[in-house]
Amino acid sequence: MSSTTLNSISFCTLFWIGLTCSATWSQEISQQSESRASEIVNNAIESGQIAGAVHIVSRNGEIIFLNEAGVRDIESGQPMDTDTLVRIYSMSKPITSVAAMVLYEQDKFDLDDPVLKFIPSFTNAMVWSTTEKSPVPPTRPMRVRDVFRHTTGYAYSGNGNRELEKAYSESEMKYREPQGMFPPDMSIEEAAEALSRIPAHHHPGERFTYGFSTDLLGRLIEVWSGKTLAEQLQESIFDPLEMRDTSFSVSPEKQNRFASCHTHVADKLAIADKAVTSPYLEEFAFLSGGGGLVSTASDYAKFCDMLVNGGQRDGVRILKEETQQLMFTDQLEGAAGDFRFGLGFAINDIVVGTGVSQHSVKQYSWGGYASTDFRVVPEMNLYQIFIRQHIPSSHQLANQAFDIIYKGVNLDEQQDRVSSMQMWPGWLGPNRDGWVSGFKAPEDWPDQLSQSWSVEVGTGYGTPLVVNDRIYQHARQGEDEVLWCLNRQTGKPLWRRSIPTPFTIGGGAQKHGKGPKSNPFYMDEKVFTLGITGVLSAWDAENGDLIWQRDESEVFGTNQPYWGVSTSPIADENALFVHFGNDERGSLYAISLDQGENIWTYGSDGTSYSSPLLVELQGVEQLVEWNHRALVGIDVATGQHLWEFPFPHVGSDQNMPTPVFENGRFILGGENRGIHSLKPERTKNGQWSVHSEWHQKAVALDMSSAVINDGLLFGFSHYKQGQLFCLDPETGEILWTSPGRTGENVAFLSIPEHVIALVNTGELRLIEATGEEYRPVRSWNVSQSETWAAPALLSDGVLIKNANTIAFWSFSDVSPRDSTTTSQ
Repeated sequence: MSSTTLNSISFCTLFWIGLTCSATWSQEISQQSESRASEIVNNAIESGQIAGAVHIVSRNGEIIFLNEAGVRDIESGQPMDTDTLVRIYSMSKPITSVAAMVLYEQDKFDLDDPVLKFIPSFTNAMVWSTTEKSPVPPTRPMRVRDVFRHTTGYAYSGNGNRELEKAYSESEMKYREPQGMFPPDMSIEEAAEALSRIPAHHHPGERFTYGFSTDLLGRLIEVWSGKTLAEQLQESIFDPLEMRDTSFSVSPEKQNRFASCHTHVADKLAIADKAVTSPYLEEFAFLSGGGGLVSTASDYAKFCDMLVNGGQRDGVRILKEETQQLMFTDQLEGAAGDFRFGLGFAINDIVVGTGVSQHSVKQYSWGGYASTDFRVVPEMNLYQIFIRQHIPSSHQLANQAFDIIYKGVNLDEQQDRVSSMQMWPGWLGPNRDGWVSGFKAPEDWPDQLSQSWSVEVGTGYGTPLVVNDRIYQHARQGEDEVLWCLNRQTGKPLWRRSIPTPFTIGGGAQKHGKGPKSNPFYMDEKVFTLGITGVLSAWDAENGDLIWQRDESEVFGTNQPYWGVSTSPIADENALFVHFGNDERGSLYAISLDQGENIWTYGSDGTSYSSPLLVELQGVEQLVEWNHRALVGIDVATGQHLWEFPFPHVGSDQNMPTPVFENGRFILGGENRGIHSLKPERTKNGQWSVHSEWHQKAVALDMSSAVINDGLLFGFSHYKQGQLFCLDPETGEILWTSPGRTGENVAFLSIPEHVIALVNTGELRLIEATGEEYRPVRSWNVSQSETWAAPALLSDGVLIKNANTIAFWSFSDVSPRDSTTTSQ
């Protein structure tokens, strides 16, 4: 079967996995993500890229996604499923590492014990010196910790070093043909002795080197336990977890479930190791803890279930929680390179979810030579397993499927909290990404929208704020900037406050008026407004009282860029962040919410028209802004400069759109300068660098800010007199463009399966969030005048701010009511 929902999973399959069926499983992952995860696998099968695959996703003890696709053998045509026996190769390593830590809890060893204490032949171990061109003594003895974390210096071969290649070959410490599928022809006791005679590639602890380390750990397990590795794994892991199909060989009664391993010959699928004749039908002398196990997706799910539950499963404890946490702690501190690895697991920060609930979590993982992979995220009680049988290894398909699922995971608690509060606190919403959390689309989108009420509030481009039953709108009437508070249901004004704000717009932008163009921000029962001249005000959200005000014109002279302030402030629970200044010079300020006092200031760069983001990047809370000169990352707590990417205002090409943050990268588009993907990364020494992933020149962002929906980027390019586009944020590839002559600007919002686009002409478009082609679903006329302010989407309709009014348009089919209110 190509894709399986829980309703059609057999009871037998669920029994093997040992998990329960969730009747509401589809709510855990967006339907689009589930479809895309299945689609990429099915396409790979149909194109002859792979023979078959199994993808399991579990969360909170329930299977929330299962795809069994293709065949286990291209000649027999037997289906690939969760009970198919497969060679897991290096996915054996985490199992072996856990088994070793079971003995650690029994005080059989300490992590910093020298290996020679247990295998005396390593007393004479040597290291190859690239300067001496000969073996030299190690700077220190190899420790057990080195064996777990692959810092022994022992690889799978000489890695191109002629002398070491000769040493590995002469000792027969190499995986055998075809294509290195089978282990050395000796016991692991003999292998440990042989390894001790081969010079290591480097001194112990210097760096991560992938190789025979976990096989050496397997031999240590035999020494510590007094049993064979197979016996100890059975006793400490397989029996307690009821992993009945995991072993070092395929027994006769299970051979009909064993998959063949495939490869490509002349660009066509072929069989590299036929199941019915495979050497795996008999146990190898070399019990490879690093790569010798055979298992099933069902069995490995039990192992992962134990990991996401703190070392226990169904009341059976394998490891203490503190022991597992030790295994999940980076052990490569002090070693060369940026890779993070614990005691048997790779460690990565990943981004899950989308929109307001998107956040970073820790992932622990590894993969196998025959293209098998697993990922565990304990803080979400979530794991993924992707199984296929193909050499040489390729993990791209698994990574794509994993990433689709991570982005599609619904984080309901956070979503419901924001949705129930009807909260739209500022520019592009709670997470400044345009995602409307908790929105439930009508069963049938209406052909027309009905206007429930409208209020004349004045000019300006600020988005309406929504806080429970109140709406806040910043606007201009005459020479005053005004802040309105309206009743959400009726539009009735509750209060109005004004500040005299005379302003002369710079040449070339008179049609855009005198603002305000910055969007207000709600936080801590206050509304913060940033006027067109750079005056920052804090207002009591309940009664409209002015709490404090800041005007930095004495510091910078002119306190606005040429066309007036457009950047929108942002806040967390500790501070409000805003960039004061002009085109030539300015500073980023962190200001206390209650008193309006400086917490810290940063830099001297001029301001821009772009708005900052608050993100978590590799465990560091950062404020990221695109100022007049560069995209910069600043430590939120201290104001310390972390990283930057120069991308200056050039001539009339302004820095205007808000950057998009997606999966650790920033997507940045500039007027007539295309779109860039930038990935800041922290190195081992704590410094940051920025990697440019791609630069797409065929489209660009002028004033419009793009949004992410279901892993795709949707934006508006000013080329061809305005056209919408969709591109793949992983590669920068343009997936589609709409016809040109759309307009001058589009403001976007994202909802499940759709993108909402408000064109400056007053047209509101509903577009399917797909990368296949431009698919408009509905188009509504919501204004006779221009609409440059971003809309705010509510559960039952949408707020539209046009040239002078704010209006609520309902999704219901009721007739429009005459409830227009004229401001006093």
